[in-house]
Amino acid sequence: MKRKSNSKTAFIGIAAVLALLVGAVPAMATTINWSDGVDHGNQGSSIVDGILTITAKTGLGAVDPLFTGTAGTVYWGNLGDLNAGSKNEYGLGVQDNDFTGKEDSKGISGEGGNANEALIFSFANPPGVVASSVNLGLVGLNGGKNDDTVTMYLEFIPLENPSDAVFASINFGVGSTYLLDFSTLAGTAGQTFGSFAVLATDGHFGVGSIEYTAQAVPEPTTLLLLGFGLVGLAGVRRKFKN
Repeated sequence: MKRKSNSKTAFIGIAAVLALLVGAVPAMATTINWSDGVDHGNQGSSIVDGILTITAKTGLGAVDPLFTGTAGTVYWGNLGDLNAGSKNEYGLGVQDNDFTGKEDSKGISGEGGNANEALIFSFANPPGVVASSVNLGLVGLNGGKNDDTVTMYLEFIPLENPSDAVFASINFGVGSTYLLDFSTLAGTAGQTFGSFAVLATDGHFGVGSIEYTAQAVPEPTTLLLLGFGLVGLAGVRRKFKN
């Protein structure tokens, strides 16, 4: 009878530990919108929003923007029209001086003196971000000229040089918006993001929004309770053996 009681106690202890694990802080979905109709201007070489850090690269050429390249300036505001028929397209871009000394466009440029510009999106680790949960809103600015062409560089955790995956020539219509759903990109299922880059190889575009889900991380109190639960289980196991 005593052995049966100990088995029941052990089962209750295991259930308690599992409940603590399930009760850890849930994954949190975050949506950030930079198309707010406000001209915030130059943001410096990087901006930080929660666990997300955004940096700019310029004049990249055919190189991996996540690990190489020259720092640029992140711009947040009115991206201009660039023949798209509107002067009210807001979002993030890259703004620098081109090689002639004139002011560069405020979008992410795939043409001109600073062609192959990029924005880098990096996530704190922990918690990291569920790769397939990311949705990126892109703003087309090159109406009447070339299609806007994006090359995506993906880097999962752990971070290793070079990038884990590259998706070239993602095209979207001129003067339009485009929602890039990362769950449609091969290889993202079950992965956790460290960072990714959007590189302009043709046209000009901006980034209007991002949505992502951060990984669940237990709170310190949850970890403490879990520790007590494991200690209790160890005691139950010793008692059961005796």
